Amino acid sequence: MKILKAIGNTVEQIVKYLNKFIWSLCYYFYLGLSLFIPGFIKKRITLKKKLDKRLANQELIMIVTLYVVAFVTILRFLLPASATYKEDIPFTSINTNESEITESDDNSSQNNNNTDTNTNTNVTITDNYRKYLSYDFYNLNFEKLQATNSDVVAFIRVEGTNINYPVVKTTDNSYYLDHSIDKSYNTKGWIYADYRNDFNNLSNTNNLIIYGHHILNKTMFGTLDNILTSKEINLKIYLKTPTNLYTYQVFSSYQIEPEITYLQTDFLNEDRYLDFLNTLKSRSNKDYQQLLYSTDKIITLSTCSLDNTERIVVHGKLLSIN
Repeated sequence: MKILKAIGNTVEQIVKYLNKFIWSLCYYFYLGLSLFIPGFIKKRITLKKKLDKRLANQELIMIVTLYVVAFVTILRFLLPASATYKEDIPFTSINTNESEITESDDNSSQNNNNTDTNTNTNVTITDNYRKYLSYDFYNLNFEKLQATNSDVVAFIRVEGTNINYPVVKTTDNSYYLDHSIDKSYNTKGWIYADYRNDFNNLSNTNNLIIYGHHILNKTMFGTLDNILTSKEINLKIYLKTPTNLYTYQVFSSYQIEPEITYLQTDFLNEDRYLDFLNTLKSRSNKDYQQLLYSTDKIITLSTCSLDNTERIVVHGKLLSIN
Protein backbone atom coordinates (compact mmCIF):
# COMPACT_ATOMS: atom_id res chain seq x y z
CA MET A 1 0.00 0.00 0.00
CA LYS A 2 2.83 2.38 0.90
CA ILE A 3 4.40 1.72 -2.48
CA LEU A 4 1.15 2.46 -4.31
CA LYS A 5 0.68 5.63 -2.26
CA ALA A 6 4.23 6.74 -3.07
CA ILE A 7 3.66 6.10 -6.77
CA GLY A 8 0.41 8.06 -6.61
CA ASN A 9 2.13 11.01 -4.95
CA THR A 10 4.90 10.92 -7.54
CA VAL A 11 2.42 10.89 -10.41
CA GLU A 12 0.50 13.75 -8.80
CA GLN A 13 3.69 15.83 -8.54
CA ILE A 14 4.61 15.06 -12.16
CA VAL A 15 1.16 16.10 -13.37
CA LYS A 16 1.33 19.25 -11.26
CA TYR A 17 4.69 20.37 -12.65
CA LEU A 18 3.77 19.31 -16.18
CA ASN A 19 0.60 21.36 -15.94
CA LYS A 20 2.53 24.37 -14.68
CA PHE A 21 5.09 23.98 -17.47
CA ILE A 22 2.43 23.79 -20.18
CA TRP A 23 0.55 26.78 -18.78
CA SER A 24 3.84 28.67 -18.71
CA LEU A 25 4.34 27.94 -22.41
CA CYS A 26 0.82 29.15 -23.09
CA TYR A 27 1.42 32.31 -21.06
CA TYR A 28 4.62 33.19 -22.91
CA PHE A 29 2.92 32.46 -26.21
CA TYR A 30 0.29 35.08 -25.40
CA LEU A 31 3.00 37.33 -24.07
CA GLY A 32 4.62 37.26 -27.49
CA LEU A 33 1.33 37.94 -29.23
CA SER A 34 0.61 40.84 -26.92
CA LEU A 35 3.66 42.61 -28.26
CA PHE A 36 1.97 42.84 -31.65
CA ILE A 37 -1.74 42.60 -30.83
CA PRO A 38 -2.94 44.79 -27.92
CA GLY A 39 -6.12 42.75 -27.52
CA PHE A 40 -4.11 39.83 -26.16
CA ILE A 41 -2.89 41.74 -23.11
CA LYS A 42 -6.06 41.00 -21.10
CA LYS A 43 -5.84 37.34 -22.04
CA ARG A 44 -2.22 37.32 -20.94
CA ILE A 45 -3.23 38.64 -17.49
CA THR A 46 -6.02 36.06 -17.22
CA LEU A 47 -3.62 33.31 -18.12
CA LYS A 48 -1.22 34.49 -15.44
CA LYS A 49 -3.93 34.14 -12.81
CA LYS A 50 -4.84 30.67 -14.04
CA LEU A 51 -1.18 29.76 -14.05
CA ASP A 52 -1.03 30.49 -10.35
CA LYS A 53 -3.97 28.15 -9.70
CA ARG A 54 -2.15 25.32 -11.53
CA LEU A 55 -5.28 23.58 -12.66
CA ALA A 56 -4.74 19.99 -13.68
CA ASN A 57 -7.07 18.12 -15.98
CA GLN A 58 -6.64 16.30 -19.26
CA GLU A 59 -8.89 18.56 -21.32
CA LEU A 60 -6.93 21.61 -20.26
CA ILE A 61 -3.63 19.99 -21.14
CA MET A 62 -4.99 19.04 -24.54
CA ILE A 63 -6.13 22.60 -25.25
CA VAL A 64 -2.80 24.05 -24.21
CA THR A 65 -1.04 21.50 -26.37
CA LEU A 66 -3.02 22.79 -29.33
CA TYR A 67 -1.79 26.29 -28.52
CA VAL A 68 1.78 25.03 -28.55
CA VAL A 69 1.26 23.34 -31.91
CA ALA A 70 -0.18 26.59 -33.28
CA PHE A 71 2.82 28.48 -31.96
CA VAL A 72 5.28 26.11 -33.63
CA THR A 73 3.35 26.37 -36.88
CA ILE A 74 3.56 30.17 -36.78
CA LEU A 75 7.30 29.95 -36.16
CA ARG A 76 7.71 27.81 -39.27
CA PHE A 77 6.16 30.56 -41.36
CA LEU A 78 8.16 33.32 -39.70
CA LEU A 79 11.57 31.66 -39.84
CA PRO A 80 13.54 31.89 -43.13
CA ALA A 81 13.09 29.03 -45.54
CA SER A 82 15.92 26.62 -46.21
CA ALA A 83 18.66 27.94 -48.43
CA THR A 84 18.36 24.85 -50.60
CA TYR A 85 16.19 25.64 -53.55
CA LYS A 86 13.98 22.92 -54.98
CA GLU A 87 11.66 23.67 -57.80
CA ASP A 88 8.25 22.12 -57.25
CA ILE A 89 7.20 21.84 -60.88
CA PRO A 90 6.04 18.50 -62.26
CA PHE A 91 8.11 16.98 -65.06
CA THR A 92 10.82 19.68 -64.89
CA SER A 93 13.01 18.82 -61.93
CA ILE A 94 16.04 20.32 -63.57
CA ASN A 95 17.39 21.64 -60.32
CA THR A 96 20.35 19.67 -58.88
CA ASN A 97 22.67 22.24 -57.37
CA GLU A 98 24.86 22.71 -60.43
CA SER A 99 26.27 25.76 -58.69
CA GLU A 100 27.95 23.46 -56.19
CA ILE A 101 30.14 22.05 -58.94
CA THR A 102 32.86 24.69 -58.67
CA GLU A 103 35.39 23.38 -61.10
CA SER A 104 38.16 25.75 -62.09
CA ASP A 105 38.84 26.99 -65.59
CA ASP A 106 38.29 24.23 -68.13
CA ASN A 107 41.85 24.36 -69.43
CA SER A 108 43.41 24.00 -65.99
CA SER A 109 40.97 21.33 -64.81
CA GLN A 110 41.68 18.92 -67.67
CA ASN A 111 44.41 16.37 -67.18
CA ASN A 112 46.04 13.91 -69.53
CA ASN A 113 43.32 11.28 -69.27
CA ASN A 114 40.44 13.78 -69.49
CA THR A 115 39.20 13.01 -65.99
CA ASP A 116 38.04 15.70 -63.52
CA THR A 117 37.49 15.34 -59.81
CA ASN A 118 34.82 17.47 -58.20
CA THR A 119 36.43 18.54 -54.93
CA ASN A 120 33.17 19.83 -53.48
CA THR A 121 31.10 16.68 -53.90
CA ASN A 122 33.80 14.02 -54.26
CA VAL A 123 32.22 12.92 -57.52
CA THR A 124 34.60 11.66 -60.20
CA ILE A 125 33.66 12.98 -63.62
CA THR A 126 34.56 10.43 -66.28
CA ASP A 127 35.53 11.30 -69.85
CA ASN A 128 31.97 10.54 -71.00
CA TYR A 129 31.33 14.25 -70.60
CA ARG A 130 34.10 15.20 -73.01
CA LYS A 131 34.62 12.28 -75.35
CA TYR A 132 31.37 12.97 -77.24
CA LEU A 133 32.44 16.54 -77.97
CA SER A 134 34.76 15.19 -80.67
CA TYR A 135 32.23 12.77 -82.20
CA ASP A 136 31.54 13.24 -85.89
CA PHE A 137 27.89 14.25 -85.86
CA TYR A 138 27.32 13.24 -89.48
CA ASN A 139 28.85 9.76 -89.09
CA LEU A 140 27.28 8.49 -85.91
CA ASN A 141 27.00 4.84 -85.04
CA PHE A 142 23.67 4.55 -83.24
CA GLU A 143 24.10 0.83 -82.69
CA LYS A 144 27.20 1.58 -80.66
CA LEU A 145 25.48 4.43 -78.80
CA GLN A 146 22.45 2.31 -77.94
CA ALA A 147 24.73 -0.53 -76.88
CA THR A 148 26.08 1.87 -74.26
CA ASN A 149 22.55 2.79 -73.22
CA SER A 150 19.32 1.63 -74.81
CA ASP A 151 17.68 4.91 -73.69
CA VAL A 152 19.61 6.83 -76.37
CA VAL A 153 17.07 8.25 -78.83
CA ALA A 154 19.02 10.96 -80.64
CA PHE A 155 22.19 13.02 -80.87
CA ILE A 156 22.14 16.82 -80.62
CA ARG A 157 24.51 19.50 -81.93
CA VAL A 158 23.97 23.22 -81.38
CA GLU A 159 25.77 25.91 -83.39
CA GLY A 160 27.54 28.58 -81.35
CA THR A 161 28.12 26.15 -78.48
CA ASN A 162 30.11 22.97 -77.86
CA ILE A 163 26.94 20.93 -77.32
CA ASN A 164 27.49 17.63 -79.13
CA TYR A 165 25.93 14.79 -77.15
CA PRO A 166 23.69 11.75 -77.25
CA VAL A 167 20.17 12.43 -75.98
CA VAL A 168 18.49 9.91 -73.70
CA LYS A 169 14.84 9.47 -72.77
CA THR A 170 13.13 7.39 -70.11
CA THR A 171 9.74 7.20 -68.41
CA ASP A 172 10.22 10.29 -66.22
CA ASN A 173 12.11 13.58 -66.05
CA SER A 174 14.07 12.86 -62.90
CA TYR A 175 16.31 9.85 -63.49
CA TYR A 176 18.86 11.56 -65.73
CA LEU A 177 19.12 14.55 -63.43
CA ASP A 178 21.74 12.59 -61.51
CA HIS A 179 22.70 9.69 -63.77
CA SER A 180 25.23 9.64 -66.58
CA ILE A 181 24.79 8.02 -69.97
CA ASP A 182 26.11 4.73 -68.58
CA LYS A 183 23.43 4.96 -65.83
CA SER A 184 26.01 5.46 -63.11
CA TYR A 185 25.16 8.01 -60.41
CA ASN A 186 26.59 11.43 -61.23
CA THR A 187 25.34 14.87 -60.18
CA LYS A 188 26.11 16.19 -63.67
CA GLY A 189 23.34 14.01 -65.03
CA TRP A 190 22.90 13.77 -68.79
CA ILE A 191 21.11 15.51 -71.64
CA TYR A 192 17.63 14.04 -71.82
CA ALA A 193 14.33 14.50 -73.63
CA ASP A 194 11.01 15.13 -71.94
CA TYR A 195 9.27 11.82 -71.34
CA ARG A 196 6.08 13.17 -72.98
CA ASN A 197 7.73 13.54 -76.38
CA ASP A 198 7.27 10.79 -78.95
CA PHE A 199 10.45 10.15 -80.91
CA ASN A 200 8.57 7.89 -83.26
CA ASN A 201 6.55 10.88 -84.42
CA LEU A 202 8.85 13.91 -84.18
CA SER A 203 7.56 15.44 -87.40
CA ASN A 204 4.22 15.97 -85.64
CA THR A 205 5.61 16.97 -82.27
CA ASN A 206 4.68 20.58 -81.54
CA ASN A 207 7.24 21.17 -78.79
CA LEU A 208 10.21 18.80 -78.45
CA ILE A 209 11.82 19.56 -75.08
CA ILE A 210 15.39 18.67 -74.12
CA TYR A 211 16.98 19.34 -70.73
CA GLY A 212 20.57 19.45 -69.50
CA HIS A 213 22.55 20.81 -66.57
CA HIS A 214 24.51 24.05 -66.86
CA ILE A 215 27.92 22.72 -65.85
CA LEU A 216 30.74 25.13 -65.04
CA ASN A 217 33.37 23.26 -67.06
CA LYS A 218 31.30 23.88 -70.22
CA THR A 219 30.09 20.31 -70.66
CA MET A 220 26.44 19.25 -71.03
CA PHE A 221 24.40 22.48 -71.52
CA GLY A 222 27.17 24.58 -69.94
CA THR A 223 27.55 26.65 -73.12
CA LEU A 224 23.87 27.08 -73.99
CA ASP A 225 24.01 30.65 -72.68
CA ASN A 226 26.49 31.44 -75.48
CA ILE A 227 23.46 31.83 -77.72
CA LEU A 228 22.05 34.57 -75.49
CA THR A 229 25.28 36.58 -75.61
CA SER A 230 26.21 35.90 -79.24
CA LYS A 231 25.58 38.57 -81.88
CA GLU A 232 24.84 35.83 -84.40
CA ILE A 233 21.15 35.47 -85.25
CA ASN A 234 21.43 32.65 -87.77
CA LEU A 235 22.00 29.66 -85.51
CA LYS A 236 20.94 26.09 -86.12
CA ILE A 237 20.12 23.18 -83.83
CA TYR A 238 20.66 19.74 -85.31
CA LEU A 239 19.01 16.63 -83.96
CA LYS A 240 19.86 13.27 -85.43
CA THR A 241 17.91 10.09 -84.78
CA PRO A 242 18.68 6.60 -86.13
CA THR A 243 16.49 7.39 -89.15
CA ASN A 244 16.42 11.17 -89.72
CA LEU A 245 18.24 14.47 -89.38
CA TYR A 246 16.12 17.35 -88.02
CA THR A 247 17.33 20.90 -88.55
CA TYR A 248 15.93 23.74 -86.43
CA GLN A 249 16.45 27.50 -86.73
CA VAL A 250 16.81 29.41 -83.44
CA PHE A 251 14.05 32.02 -83.09
CA SER A 252 14.14 32.87 -79.39
CA SER A 253 16.56 32.86 -76.44
CA TYR A 254 16.07 34.22 -72.95
CA GLN A 255 16.58 33.80 -69.20
CA ILE A 256 13.50 33.51 -67.01
CA GLU A 257 12.36 32.52 -63.54
CA PRO A 258 11.29 28.86 -63.22
CA GLU A 259 7.87 28.33 -64.78
CA ILE A 260 6.05 25.81 -66.94
CA THR A 261 4.58 27.92 -69.75
CA TYR A 262 7.35 27.16 -72.24
CA LEU A 263 7.15 23.45 -71.35
CA GLN A 264 3.70 22.85 -72.79
CA THR A 265 3.40 20.01 -75.28
CA ASP A 266 -0.34 19.82 -75.94
CA PHE A 267 -2.60 22.60 -77.23
CA LEU A 268 -6.35 22.91 -77.67
CA ASN A 269 -6.20 24.26 -81.19
CA GLU A 270 -3.96 26.01 -83.73
CA ASP A 271 -4.82 29.48 -82.44
CA ARG A 272 -3.71 28.58 -78.93
CA TYR A 273 -0.53 27.06 -80.32
CA LEU A 274 0.25 30.15 -82.37
CA ASP A 275 -0.30 32.33 -79.29
CA PHE A 276 2.14 30.07 -77.49
CA LEU A 277 4.76 30.48 -80.23
CA ASN A 278 4.37 34.26 -80.27
CA THR A 279 4.77 34.36 -76.50
CA LEU A 280 8.06 32.50 -76.77
CA LYS A 281 9.24 34.81 -79.51
CA SER A 282 8.31 37.95 -77.55
CA ARG A 283 10.48 36.81 -74.64
CA SER A 284 13.65 36.69 -76.72
CA ASN A 285 16.55 38.91 -75.75
CA LYS A 286 17.16 39.65 -79.43
CA ASP A 287 15.34 39.54 -82.75
CA TYR A 288 16.20 36.46 -84.77
CA GLN A 289 14.01 37.74 -87.63
CA GLN A 290 11.98 34.55 -87.87
CA LEU A 291 8.31 34.33 -88.76
CA LEU A 292 6.19 31.77 -86.93
CA TYR A 293 3.12 29.89 -88.10
CA SER A 294 0.68 27.53 -86.45
CA THR A 295 2.08 24.71 -88.58
CA ASP A 296 5.61 25.12 -87.20
CA LYS A 297 7.16 22.44 -85.02
CA ILE A 298 9.71 23.60 -82.48
CA ILE A 299 12.48 22.37 -80.22
CA THR A 300 13.06 23.76 -76.71
CA LEU A 301 16.39 23.54 -74.89
CA SER A 302 16.27 24.26 -71.17
CA THR A 303 18.96 24.52 -68.50
CA CYS A 304 19.60 26.28 -65.19
CA SER A 305 21.37 29.58 -64.71
CA LEU A 306 24.70 29.38 -62.90
CA ASP A 307 23.16 30.40 -59.59
CA ASN A 308 20.34 27.89 -60.14
CA THR A 309 17.60 30.48 -59.62
CA GLU A 310 16.47 30.93 -63.22
CA ARG A 311 16.20 29.03 -66.49
CA ILE A 312 18.12 29.64 -69.71
CA VAL A 313 15.90 28.72 -72.63
CA VAL A 314 16.47 28.47 -76.38
CA HIS A 315 13.77 27.71 -78.97
CA GLY A 316 14.18 26.67 -82.60
CA LYS A 317 11.65 26.10 -85.41
CA LEU A 318 11.89 23.01 -87.60
CA LEU A 319 13.30 23.82 -91.04
CA SER A 320 13.87 20.41 -92.58
CA ILE A 321 13.85 16.64 -92.11
CA ASN A 322 16.38 14.59 -94.05
